[in-house]
Amino acid sequence: ENQVSASTKQISNVKLIIISLRALILAYDRLASTKRAHKLARRGLVVICDRYPKTTPGQPDGPILSKSVFARSSSRLFRCFVTAEASIYSRIPLADLSIKLKVPLNIALSRNIGRNAADRDSEEWIIERHDLECPNQEMATSTLELDNKGELDELKPLLQSNIWRCLSASSTQAITDNGLE
Repeated sequence: ENQVSASTKQISNVKLIIISLRALILAYDRLASTKRAHKLARRGLVVICDRYPKTTPGQPDGPILSKSVFARSSSRLFRCFVTAEASIYSRIPLADLSIKLKVPLNIALSRNIGRNAADRDSEEWIIERHDLECPNQEMATSTLELDNKGELDELKPLLQSNIWRCLSASSTQAITDNGLE
């Protein structure tokens, strides 16, 4: 408890409020984006997005504040920020399909070296990100993991067939739900 209070005091309260507001704006933007995507899907459009939001704190594209010092802060204001952020993420609708592309670390590092300098990530960041286990089951009603060791030309037909399989299952379900079958 004292350690948390000490580390909270190291950062000025103004900076903590700015970080909190940024996290809340980002959470709201993610909620609004996913709602727009679902609205388009209900109209019959196929919506494909990269990096769908997650609800697990500390995961990439997930809540920022819950994992931090805020969650244990004695400040009511900061605890309210954590609660508000968690509430926003809990309202994000599930995607129909999540495709997780898995690649061995050595290939991820090799691909990064092949990028131009402006797009290249640090080796440490790639290693840290690679070690994170991102649970897909919480963000989609259906999950598919694919081996991404090969070239895009090899993976593309597999991706397309699985997306079409998901779409045909969804349309069959929609027909059944509407009583047309």
